[in-house]
Parts: sequence; C-alpha cells; structure tokens
Amino acid sequence: MKAIGLDIGTTTICGVVIDVEEGDLVDVHTVPNDSAIESVCRLEKIQDTERILEICQELLMGYLEKYKDILCIGITGQMHGIVYIDDNGKAVSPLYTWQNQSEECLVEELSNVTGYHMAEGFGLTTYYNHMKAEKVPKTAVSFCTIPDYVVMALTGRKQVLMHQSMAASLGIYNPRLGGFDKKVIEKAGMDSDMLPEITEKEIICGEMGGNIPVAVAFGDNQASFLGAIDSGSEILLNIGTGSQISAYSDEIVEGENIECRPYLGHSFLLVGSALSGGYAYSLVKRFFDELLSMLDIKCGESLYDIMNCMAEKAYREETQLIVDTRFNGTRKNRRVSGSITGITSETFHPGNLVAGVLQGICEELYGYYKEFPDKVKKNRTFVGSGNGLRKNHLLCKICCERFGMDMKIPKHSEEAAYGAALFSLLSCGKYKKLEEIQRLIKTQFESKRK
Repeated sequence: MKAIGLDIGTTTICGVVIDVEEGDLVDVHTVPNDSAIESVCRLEKIQDTERILEICQELLMGYLEKYKDILCIGITGQMHGIVYIDDNGKAVSPLYTWQNQSEECLVEELSNVTGYHMAEGFGLTTYYNHMKAEKVPKTAVSFCTIPDYVVMALTGRKQVLMHQSMAASLGIYNPRLGGFDKKVIEKAGMDSDMLPEITEKEIICGEMGGNIPVAVAFGDNQASFLGAIDSGSEILLNIGTGSQISAYSDEIVEGENIECRPYLGHSFLLVGSALSGGYAYSLVKRFFDELLSMLDIKCGESLYDIMNCMAEKAYREETQLIVDTRFNGTRKNRRVSGSITGITSETFHPGNLVAGVLQGICEELYGYYKEFPDKVKKNRTFVGSGNGLRKNHLLCKICCERFGMDMKIPKHSEEAAYGAALFSLLSCGKYKKLEEIQRLIKTQFESKRK
C-alpha cells in the first residue's frame, strides 16, 4: 500500500508517493505553481485559487491512475495566507498569500489592540485590513489556508475544519486556550463567526472520489519536522531561501524571539525563523554577477562553486569579517538591517565576505537556539534540510562547529510532502503512535556530517 503527500508551495507544488510499510519514497513529481496574479494594488500578493486546485487535482489524478493501491492522501503547504469561502465551501476570493502586505500602521494598530505580535501576511492581519477597507467579499462566511481549501474541494466539504498547526499561523492564536483568542479578535472589531473550526486531532476530513481518505491539512513547518525527525531528541535545521530551527517540546515555552507552534495532539514545536537564510547567500552572488556584468565577463562555471571555494579558503584564516545577515529585517522588526564589521586590510577580500555571510546565517539561527530551554537543548543532534545545507558543505561544517552537534541529512529533499503523507497515515489509523512513524524515517538518511 502507498500514501500520497502534497506540498502546495508558493512557487512549486510537489507530490510524493511513499510505501506505507517501509517508508521508502516511491515517486516524486514537482510542477511550477503558475497561479500568480498581478494585482492593481502594489501591496497585494495574490494567487489564483482555482488554478492551484487544478494543479493539485492533476497531480493527484496522475498518481491515482498510476498506482491502484493508494491508502490515503495528506496535504500541506504555504501557511499564513487566506482564501475567503462562501456557505457552499466555494472560494470567493484569490489566495492572499503569506507575502501579502498591509499598511504598516494597520499592522502596528492590530498588534497594539490585541496584544499579540502580528505581521504582514498573517491571515488575521489580512482580514483586519480588508475589514477596515470594506474589501471582505459580501458572500464570505469564513476563510482558510490554501491547503485547507484544497482538502475541502477534494472531499466536497462545505465547512472549514482546520488543524491547529494551520490555525496558529493566522495569528491571534493562544496555545494555552487551544485556539483563537476570540475576545481580543472581537475587541479589534473583527467578526469571530468568520473563524474556522479547529481540531487538534489527526483526522480524516472526507474522501476523494468517494473511496480515498484525505487528512485534514497539516502545517508545512510541522510536516517538514515530521518528515525528517526520527526521534524526539533531534533538532531540525532548515536553510532554504529563509531558515528555521525547530525542536520538539511537550509543553508550552515562551521566548522573546521564538514561537511555540502547535504540533501533534498536545505537543509543540519551538521555532526560530530567519527571513534571510539562503537568500543572504544569493545576494552575495548577485553582487558578483553585477560586477562581472559591468566588466563584460562571462563566468564559465558555477558562480556558487567559485564562492564556495573562496569561502573554504577564507574560513581557515584566523581573522574574519563579521556579517549580520538580517538583510530583510526580522519577523518582529522589518526595520532591522544587516551589517559588515571587522573590516581590515587583512579581511577586505571576496572570500572573507562569502565566509562571513555563511557564518552570519548560522549565527542568527544560533541566537534563536540560545533561547530554547536547557532541557530542550540537552543531548541533541541535528537533522539538516533545505538546499542551503544540502549543497554547501562548508555551511554544514560551520553549523556543526557552532552548535557542537553532528548533522544527519535525509535522503529525500521533499520533507514537507513526505511529512504530509506520514500525517495522513496517522489520520487514517494505519499507525496510531508517533514512534511507529519515526520507525519509518530511521532508514531515510543519506549522510552524516561533522
């Protein structure tokens, strides 16, 4: 038997098929998410809801035709953003993505009124902005994330049922209450009747085609963690365009710069998220690209390979540039900027800049790690994911040395889709305990790096 996992990303949509007995990855298919819509409003970042659904259906139908023993389907994908739906469960708006922006004064206003830190792109920030501007669709009765909407459409549901992992991403969610803080939502003038129903359980929402169970949508950070961690004593370090450090906790932990996100049942993930993971490295490449273009020089080999070689050599030197890679600010303060210090005649070289950026990426994540409680940090090992770690051996080395841990790299790079498939196995009852799921993952590592 097999299970399907679907990860609805902002730029791509990935589907995987896994063997439910051994956990092996049987099939992977990734297609572009070409649903972007150009808005007349410069702040709006929107996508065509029905186009996303169409891509997902095409992926799923291709798998169902190819494999006749599909047991269940799990779906994850971009969180934070919202789609408005009517009383028939149909979308009545585009997807306002996690990149959607609101007037800065409204974000600060909502944070002050509610006492919760709100950010651009959070679903309830978008709703608050639309409410103020009288842009909420007249026929809308609720809203949900795009993975939730796809689950509804596949199963014919008319009402939203949202897993806690997704709900928390919309904002004004209190893990101690186990749901949205309705009192402060109403205090802000928003209609709490618009809020979706929440479940903390791994459950089936309905069936696709009348016979294949589809699980409630699962948050993408949580799905990536589930799809990569084979024990409760590991920390997931993910460096892609952005970067995150995540660790399991069986209790609520509060920190100034870390989030406590709902996970499975009454458990949580402690998460520190940086906005400029691999993106910071790409900015250095862009700098060199512009320089070469000015000199009308064409690079005959991968510029990233050249950068990596320069960084390896510079990293062995005693004196280093110190680079703060918060070039896009932080989730709490967009006004924060990056910096480069320690510039001397010995360090003012391209290789030192490249090495300094890699160290800066690591250092920002280490800052979040220091806020984790001691019992969460005790006796831990790393699991590394994301292309930033898969394709850069020096970055792995820097992280291992800074954190004082070894690092394991999963065989598959589709952790979120893989985790969604595993979540569906819990939801349909194929496996009843997290330990049984982790058993499947133990064979799914390709390397160990120090």
